[in-house]
Amino acid sequence: VRNGMVNLAVLFVMVTGVLLMNWVVVQAEVSFDEDEQTAQDYSIVIKNPPPNAQDPQVWKDYFHQQLYGANVTVCTIGVDNDLLVRNLVTRRENLRLIEMKVPPGTPLDMLTLAGLAVREEKARGVWGRFKANFVPGIPEHLAKVVVATSKIQGLAQEDHNVTNVFCTFETERDQRRVLEALSVGKHAVRRKIKSAVIPEHLFQGKLLHVVEAEEPSAIRWQDLNESSAKRTKQKIYTMLATAVAIVIISLIVRAINNLDVRLSALVIATFNISFPAYASFLTSFEAHASESGKQRSMYFKVALQRWINTAVIVTIIFDFTRILENSQGLVQQVFSLFFAEIVSNTVLQVLDASGHFKRHYLAPRANNQWSMNLLMSGADFDLSERYTNMTKVLLLAVWYNAIFPSGLFLCSLALLVNYFSDRFSLMRTWKPSPMLGTRIATFSRKYFLSAALVSMALLSAYYWSGFPFDNICEQEDSNAFSQLNGDWTIEIKGSGDKEQVSRESSDPVYVFCRQDFFRYYDDERAFPFTPQNQPDGLEWMTSDQELVTNIWGIVSVIVIGAVLIRLGLYCFTDVKGYFKGDYEPCGEDQNIPFSQVESITSYIPQVNSPVYPHPLVATSLDTFGTELLDFEDHEKPYSFYDLTLDAKFLLRGKRISEHLMFSKVAHWPPQGRTPPSPTSSA
Repeated sequence: VRNGMVNLAVLFVMVTGVLLMNWVVVQAEVSFDEDEQTAQDYSIVIKNPPPNAQDPQVWKDYFHQQLYGANVTVCTIGVDNDLLVRNLVTRRENLRLIEMKVPPGTPLDMLTLAGLAVREEKARGVWGRFKANFVPGIPEHLAKVVVATSKIQGLAQEDHNVTNVFCTFETERDQRRVLEALSVGKHAVRRKIKSAVIPEHLFQGKLLHVVEAEEPSAIRWQDLNESSAKRTKQKIYTMLATAVAIVIISLIVRAINNLDVRLSALVIATFNISFPAYASFLTSFEAHASESGKQRSMYFKVALQRWINTAVIVTIIFDFTRILENSQGLVQQVFSLFFAEIVSNTVLQVLDASGHFKRHYLAPRANNQWSMNLLMSGADFDLSERYTNMTKVLLLAVWYNAIFPSGLFLCSLALLVNYFSDRFSLMRTWKPSPMLGTRIATFSRKYFLSAALVSMALLSAYYWSGFPFDNICEQEDSNAFSQLNGDWTIEIKGSGDKEQVSRESSDPVYVFCRQDFFRYYDDERAFPFTPQNQPDGLEWMTSDQELVTNIWGIVSVIVIGAVLIRLGLYCFTDVKGYFKGDYEPCGEDQNIPFSQVESITSYIPQVNSPVYPHPLVATSLDTFGTELLDFEDHEKPYSFYDLTLDAKFLLRGKRISEHLMFSKVAHWPPQGRTPPSPTSSA
């Protein structure tokens, strides 16, 4: 009884801690938002602009004249040129990869590159041709350049409609007033219910879908305009691939677990470390409008695999009667899992073997300074992977809390080690990541912590009901088995050994009874895990156990019900937001003008590339000041990163000026400065 009540007190502390943490984190989010001004605090995005609304001045006049004199400082007109941008980036990247392979100073004109490609291909033997399928050389990179160039020239002949408009106001007050005035539900937007706003707020007679923009660094401009149907199809395919991988991993873990639980723990930790790379590969086939959406998709895949691999699959495959064994039992398995998670993951992260290999071996041997700089730039990391690394340890602790309460201390140790190792990596070995906002944190709080509380309540009730985990019940009427009295010779199955046994009428009789509620037959009631659901005549619980199990059965139902109600409220809020605008300002207006924030950036279409130290810009640099860019290169001019110059070079001599090829950015700085007049980037 005492242990059961202690376990119940731990659950109460967990519930209280989760509620308190939610409140503290929300307050901290508001405080952080007020402490640092970013472009998001001043910006909105119009998701359904008229396809031909390509003049930034028209948008500036609309907000100033029809929405309380709101002053737009920066306006970005986004167009559906995703495919064009992706091909320009592909061409640039392959040219850069070729440059890394040739001696410094080698001309990169097509005639020279063609000659280099022919000579390399002629010099290849059987192994060289096979290797080229996996490690591309100059011929393969040049072929991609040629294909991308042809696509660029074809896409340049098409019109590209306006799909998104980002407007950054000079004050937070203007942004908030505009959002309050134009925030309507998606239902009204899709049904074109113009009465959802006052007539003066319609743009050229059209109801706009306006929301607060994400951070500029989080926008994925190369995937911004992918259709919803295609996004959904991509996610279905990647989730199927994730499910197949999880099944394969589960079968491997089961096979290893039958040999040795310690080795199984090491295998589980290995899969937990390696699976994020596979999930990242799958997610790269999905089109996401923002980095936060991409990270959330990856979070779901990695969390699903790690939760199943670390906790669920072990519970399913483990023999019920071996739970309390000393050397090969479930408790030993859980301890080994904690040890493997604390040691193996941390050691690999801190050692950073691949990073040291790049910095100390490959970098000094690079062909040019550019290649060396890239090798010294640090490792990429995913915030979603770090979140799941934390949540899997916490889930492991609460999942087995009833039979392994010391797991909470090991969980604390693991989280402490993770904190210091992540802080070290963040300062020493990882690249800077985009500003993602609070979406992943909110997603984790809403769904993971709810799942953790449910699993703790459900699994604790299950384990308290299963003691002593032997599937044997004593029969009160031993005379019913009088036919077993006497001397018997028993042959041990498998070994063939024989033993002599004797039974007297006064000896107790034990029979098989299924104590595992998870494995009850379909026609037997199992939930909640209470004494009332024991089979008649095959009861195994003691009086103290029945008391504890009754309490835990009731508590598990209450926790599950409370979590379902909470999730229902989330769904209700989402449904309500579909029919009615749900904008709420975060924090207080800091009364700091946008143009006075020193580290401010804005919504400049750009694409990150693994072979460039800074993003490639997908709009003309002639229409805004470079202070709006979030990077500075001391070796190359900003024009070096301008993809529109690549397009002009490829399309020289062709009359394509009437086509809107690239997004436009217009900047109206205050204090009477005259900005460049916004013109087409093409």
